Amino acid sequence: MLNPVIFAAHQHSVITPPLSRTPAIAFQSTNPFTGETVQRFDNITDAQLDHSLQATHMCFSNTWRQTSFAERKAVLARAAQLMRERAQSLAELATREMGKLIAQSVGDVKLSAAILNCYAG
Repeated sequence: MLNPVIFAAHQHSVITPPLSRTPAIAFQSTNPFTGETVQRFDNITDAQLDHSLQATHMCFSNTWRQTSFAERKAVLARAAQLMRERAQSLAELATREMGKLIAQSVGDVKLSAAILNCYAG
């Protein structure tokens, strides 16, 4: 069973505070096959970036670093399991963003899950 403290910390580790954003689009993901914009990402301020980096560092220092090997193994194994269960939808997202054939994207998701399983031991 996953430690609820670790799970909660990971959920909040990269949340950016609702500070003012610049209105310009800093980046957009475009489907290379259709030219359709998949998603737009706004610029963030230096303060938002600093907050996200500090929160991530705190999460690592105060939770992940303190997590036993057995708990880390469970987290990685669960992530691999979820990737395998959601392989089709993850592959579809990768295909939309990168223009790869769906079969290649499914293979990439399965490979990523296998790598997580390898690190899980």
